[in-house]
Amino acid sequence: MTRWRFFSERWQALIPFQRLFWRDLIVLGTSINLVVAFLGLMLIAKGFPAYWAFIAHLLVLPYNLFLVSAVLRWPDVRTSFKVVAGGWLVLTSVA
Repeated sequence: MTRWRFFSERWQALIPFQRLFWRDLIVLGTSINLVVAFLGLMLIAKGFPAYWAFIAHLLVLPYNLFLVSAVLRWPDVRTSFKVVAGGWLVLTSVA
């Protein structure tokens, strides 16, 4: 049960919103996406087919969708946070 605690705490709004939004979404989520983007570029630079880089890019998509969904379903969250989370998802999915 403790294995899924990270996800359940965020999904059920059991942690402070500031932690979910700033630490998990903005800092941790962006860092993970940057590392995976760098990995994809390195794969291409090493001569791997481009679809390997695309697959690496898609591997973090479920985590990104989870974080944004957790922000969007948070009770009494301001619209500005929802807009930023949606914009973050678009930017991390395209970049």
